[in-house]
Parts: sequence; structure tokens; C-alpha cells
Amino acid sequence: MSTTCFCDSGKKWFCYPCEQLICESCKIRHENHAMEESGSLQQKLSSRLPSAIKLCVQAIPNLQDQIDQVDTSVEEMERRVNALKDQLKSRFEVLQAKLMVHHENLRQEADNFLTNIKDKSNQKKELLQTKVSTIESIRDRCHNDDGMDIMDSLKLDDLCTRILDDVKNQSSIIHKIPVICFSVKDNDFEKEIGELFGVLRLDVEERQYKPNKSPLTKSSEGLVGPKLAFPALPVRTGQKVSAIVQTSSNDIIIGYSTNKVITFYDRNAKKQKSRELPIYVQSMTSTSSGAVLVSENKGSKVMKIESKRIELFFDASPFKAFGVLCSKLERVVYVCCQSDEHGHIYVITYEGKLTKIIKKSAEGEFLFQKPHRIAEHSSCRILYVTDPGQKMLLAINNHRQCLFRYNGGPERSNFIPIDVSFCPSINCTVVTNWKGNSVHQLSEDGSFMSLVVSQRDNLLYPTTLLFDCLKRIWISHKDKVTVLKCNFTTS
Repeated sequence: MSTTCFCDSGKKWFCYPCEQLICESCKIRHENHAMEESGSLQQKLSSRLPSAIKLCVQAIPNLQDQIDQVDTSVEEMERRVNALKDQLKSRFEVLQAKLMVHHENLRQEADNFLTNIKDKSNQKKELLQTKVSTIESIRDRCHNDDGMDIMDSLKLDDLCTRILDDVKNQSSIIHKIPVICFSVKDNDFEKEIGELFGVLRLDVEERQYKPNKSPLTKSSEGLVGPKLAFPALPVRTGQKVSAIVQTSSNDIIIGYSTNKVITFYDRNAKKQKSRELPIYVQSMTSTSSGAVLVSENKGSKVMKIESKRIELFFDASPFKAFGVLCSKLERVVYVCCQSDEHGHIYVITYEGKLTKIIKKSAEGEFLFQKPHRIAEHSSCRILYVTDPGQKMLLAINNHRQCLFRYNGGPERSNFIPIDVSFCPSINCTVVTNWKGNSVHQLSEDGSFMSLVVSQRDNLLYPTTLLFDCLKRIWISHKDKVTVLKCNFTTS
């Protein structure tokens, strides 16, 4: 049903999520939207705008200073880049000279090899020619001298026998031409070039990209290795874990996309009870009051579970609801929605009223294709959204500015992000890579830091994850839920 008001007059209400004026008759189509009477809103704006404009005008000198700082920064960067290019040129000239020497050495080595072969060949030819001359001499002597005594005849017979044996033995040897080639592998060649010439480390938008550390290596800076907190929780055949959440009472709830049921565990992974639901679970989030919000798998509903009551919290029709997040900072609920075209995020009040739609960036570009799961920074107004359609993790601030797009780092060719979580104790973001069988740890600026866990740790197709109150990570993957104690990279 369209929510656009086509009336020319009588528009007395302003709908916040639709960002339009509507009339009284169209108000019923916006019953779940946050609205305000236009006269009251105009009065608020009239009293608020003069002071806001005054503050903006007072900010002009500060903005001019920032412009000057930008110009100064660009000039300094230009100077540094030019100096860097001079270093690159010097390095190239040094390597060029060394490569030329190496090239001449290889050529000389090849020439020496050929000379040695020719010398040995000439010696062999001389030896063979001597044998030919000896045979011809014996032949001529036999023809011209009929009066050889018996001793000379014996010597000639013995010489002929030795020559024939020698010829026979030499003929049985197959002389092969040696294989001569210049051997180099392309991968090794590129690696050697990088190591010889060097690599650039540049700051892009104030973010420094550091070389990737080898995963699961023992070092003071990297990950020591994950350890099981307790044996993995088995999942019954046919059940697929789609969500894990911890409530305000520290209970762990596991939901399934193939069963209309949720399972309760204590924080030591001991099963307590199960509860039936009217929907299959796509995602879950907990509220400070102890309630749990559940989005419907392959559906549009978001249900609210509170004590013994289950009720409809919000209906995202005609879109399908995916990740759901109850924000502690903004005191709103975020719902990831997908359609055949671009996806978006609904911003909903605790009372279930739609207040905003996050769809485009501040520059007017579409942010999402298939927004799947969502998390928030614990102290900053930043949202982290996985988008398997774009094969990226996006970070967005409250002004709809995209802070970074993470494409998988060292696993970018094998990266499909599913779930994301922010860990406040180490101030970093963690995202599951379903296709790469791994979980990535990122810094605040979206740089790859390490693999928290990977296929080496028997992790297969990870989907949802949770950081619990004891700083353990719960990960659902291929017929089990694993709870790990992990040491994270902190540098």
C-alpha cells in the first residue's frame, strides 16, 4: 500500500520516516510511523532555527582554519610523496645496476659452460681420430708387407681386438644433449621483486594499513590460539542455528531457522529449557528490560518475547526482516530489510513506531544491497552491517556517512560476511566469514588484525556469533555451537 500523499492541501502532519507532509485522511496509512502535527513542528523550528543559524555562522572561522589545515596538509604530503618518488628512483637505479651485473654474470657462466663442452668435445674427437689413423696404418701395413713375422702379427691382432672392443663399448653409450634452461617461477619472481624493491605503506584517510600477521602463530603481538571453554554444543540433525543472544540476566538463547523453537542455556552452556515460537528465527536481540526481539526467517515480522507473552512488535512488510539490534545508545531498534532491489535499515522506537529509514548515504548513494546482520559500537554512534550481496562489512555513523568498507583483507577472494559483533573489552570488531571458514578481528578503523579462529581449528561455515559477559565467543558452525576462550591482537 502506497504511503505517498497526493493531496494538494490540508497536509497537517509530518511523517518522520517518510520525510513528507500528509493529510488527515492519509494518516491511517502511517499509523506505525512517528508523526508530528505540522503547526507544532513549524513552531519548534521557528524558535530553534535562529540560534542554530547563529551557531553555524560562529563556526565559519573554525571551518576556515580547517580549510587552511587541509591545504597545509596537502602541501606537506606532496613534498613527502616527491621525496618518496626520489627514493624509489634511487632504489631502481641501484637495483638496475645490480641486475645488470647479475645478468652479465649469468651470461659469462653460460659462455664458460659452452667453452668447457667444446674443449671436451675436441679432446674426444682427437682421440677418435687417433684410433681411425691407427686402423688405417694397420690396414696399409698389412697390404704392403707380406713378410711380417709372427710376433708383429700377434701385436697387430691384439691391437685390432682392443680397438674393436673400445669401439663397441663406446657405441653402446647414448650421448644425450644436456637440458639447458633459465628457471624461475612467476610467484617467486613477484615475491623477490617485492622483497628487493620494497613495498609502500601509505596513510589513506588517516588509516594506516599494516602488513597482515600470519594467523594462529605464537607471538607477543598475534593470536596465541583459541581454547575450548567447554565441549561443543551439538545441534540435532535438521536444525540450523541462526541466532545466539545473551539476555540481561546472562542467559544464553539459541534460535533456529528450521525449527519454531528457542533453547535456553546458562552461561556455563548447561541446557535449561526450550520454548516454542510462532515463527522460525532469523535473528535475535535482547533489551535492557529482559525482553527478546526475534526477526522471522524468510518473513517480515519482528516478535517480542517477554516472560510468558509473545506479541508482534513490528511488521516490515512488504520487505523481509533479517538482522535486528536493540541499541543501548540510541534507545531504538534497528531492523535490516531486504527486497529484490536495494536493502535498507528501519529505525524503530521501543514502542514499535518507525522513525527513520537508512537507505542512502549522506552523498545520496545506496549503502546496501543485502544487509544481513547489524552491530553497534559500545560508545560511539557507529553501526556495523554485513552485506553478503556486496561481500563487504560496512561501518556507518549517525550522519549516514560510510566510515569504511571491509572486503575480507587477506581472504578477499573468499569472503562472504554473515554476522558481526563489537567487543568493547578489546575495542575491536569481529566478523564471520562463511565461505572462508574463519572469523576476522578488525581494528576500529576497519583494518585486518588477525584470524580469531579458522578452518585449522575445525571451523566450518560459521554463521552467527556472540561475545558473552565472560569475554568468550560463541560461534555456530556446521551442526554445532562452539564456545571459545580467545586471546586477541591488541596492537
